[in-house]
Amino acid sequence: MERIAYFLRCTLRSLRQSAMVQLVAVSTIAVSTLIFALFLTLLVNLDAFVDRFDRDLRLLIFVKAQPEAAELQKAVREMERWPGVVKVSGRTQAEALSELRAAMGDDSLFDGVSPEVLPASVEFQLEGPEAEAEILKRVEAHPLLGGIDEVQRAHALMKRLSDWRAYLQFGALGLGGLVAFAFIFIISNTIRLTLFARREELEIMQLVGATHRFIRIPCYLEGAFQGGMGAAIGLLGFYAAFRFLGAEHWGGGGAVRFLPFSLGLAIALGAMLVGVLGSFLAATRYLQDSGHHS
Repeated sequence: MERIAYFLRCTLRSLRQSAMVQLVAVSTIAVSTLIFALFLTLLVNLDAFVDRFDRDLRLLIFVKAQPEAAELQKAVREMERWPGVVKVSGRTQAEALSELRAAMGDDSLFDGVSPEVLPASVEFQLEGPEAEAEILKRVEAHPLLGGIDEVQRAHALMKRLSDWRAYLQFGALGLGGLVAFAFIFIISNTIRLTLFARREELEIMQLVGATHRFIRIPCYLEGAFQGGMGAAIGLLGFYAAFRFLGAEHWGGGGAVRFLPFSLGLAIALGAMLVGVLGSFLAATRYLQDSGHHS
């Protein structure tokens, strides 16, 4: 316990003696963490979006006619019996405008907008892509729908989103590597500065028999503090900005999610480990330069 208390005192003294250098290092780590957290949040939400809509195969068809609600529901009940169809839903022009209002969360944007500006539509959940051609042929010939105006294939969109997800995952690995390298560079140089400032004290400690491990441990604690504190400030700052901007309500209530707690904890712990690594490199370099090889 006495040794632990000593190491903690050494670490706190080092932090106080180089407060400005520590502030710059922690601030830089915090900004890097915030940027990395923003990137990961984009990736997490894209993953959730793709997973949510990739569970089923959807086909959205905008029709030329303007059927009333009763007519459209009659057509939907008929289409539910078609081969290859799992589920069908229909939207009249008025329903489409109402859904758009709800999604945007601001009714005033659509004051004076007529439902006629939006087409009626039917959305199919299919058993498989092989049913698509026959469904399109039947919808085109349906007397209540007046033919097809436009088709949106959700599976094609999901394919593009999946490609983007792969690019973002690769980018996250690259960005994570750059952030880790930046942490090591910042922390190792900060630790080297504090070691240099304490060089006379360290020389005396070595003369009276202090081992390399005894000298290194306060450095490890200092590096872990810099990494962990910087990461925590960056994550808390990003969370505050996320809540202040109301990002969780973008695209509809609860559609955008903040980083999972487990991922945020992993980032903070990873920053602490990287801090220890940076401290190890700095202490090793200092001992070598001072003529005391480990």
